[in-house]
Amino acid sequence: MGAIASQFSAKRQQEHKILLVGLVGSGKTTMLHSLKAGEVCMDIPTIGFNVETLELRGGMMNITSILAWDVGGPDRIRGLWRRYYRDVDGLVFMADSSDRDRVDDAREQIQFILREEELLDKPLLVFANKQDLPNVMSVAELVDKLSLNQIGDRRWFIQESVAMEGKGINPGLEWLSRQFDCNVSSG
Repeated sequence: MGAIASQFSAKRQQEHKILLVGLVGSGKTTMLHSLKAGEVCMDIPTIGFNVETLELRGGMMNITSILAWDVGGPDRIRGLWRRYYRDVDGLVFMADSSDRDRVDDAREQIQFILREEELLDKPLLVFANKQDLPNVMSVAELVDKLSLNQIGDRRWFIQESVAMEGKGINPGLEWLSRQFDCNVSSG
């Protein structure tokens, strides 16, 4: 996989690793490819993982270089996710807002990763993806169905998105970048 390189003038650059997870077909790989020069990946399930480097302008003109591990969603490889937990700074969960039939599975998946010891203090960004489709769940409905209000002390944020068009992705990643800035200044 290639890297997305955007040039920004900055005072300093930091690299952060994020784990990008979600059910099969939720739009994880599409999001990464959409951010990478606007190309879109059509219905090719991820087997194993994809790695992309994204450079974002963070707070106070810092560049945050995010190494994103897009881990495939099929049940048979979820046990391998633990291999990617080490040194992860943040979590991104891609939720398919149009998939009412699997929202309980998505909630279970979020709860699974949030219970992992290595990930207990990591911020969680949830993309409410596929908002361009008819009859999707609203952000408020997804917050309820995914039990996000029951997370506790963890920092979390949910962002509407349309990964195929790149809509909503940057605001979500900017929120995550600010969380990294908070961690640097507080510890």
